[in-house]
Amino acid sequence: MIKLTDVLVQPVQTEKTQMQTGAGKYTFLVHPKATKTDVKKAVKEFYGVGVAGVNMVNLPAKSRIIGRGKLATKRRELRKAIVTLPEGKTIDFNAIK
Repeated sequence: MIKLTDVLVQPVQTEKTQMQTGAGKYTFLVHPKATKTDVKKAVKEFYGVGVAGVNMVNLPAKSRIIGRGKLATKRRELRKAIVTLPEGKTIDFNAIK
């Protein structure tokens, strides 16, 4: 079982996710073993907002070559959660409950 403090790693703030906030959707990087229920509980606990829905996305590890093929590294696997809030609710990332 994952502790609620470990479920939400960090919010993802890109141009695309900033446009989705108008529709009440917020994106978080989450623990690789976190479930939708864990994410709902963590958002409720830390931001004090109920959750209407959660969609999970698994991003596979990617390899990349640095230099002229001399060093190959791998980016770790990531898991994102797209949280939909009820209409009229928002999350302020600067104010954690």
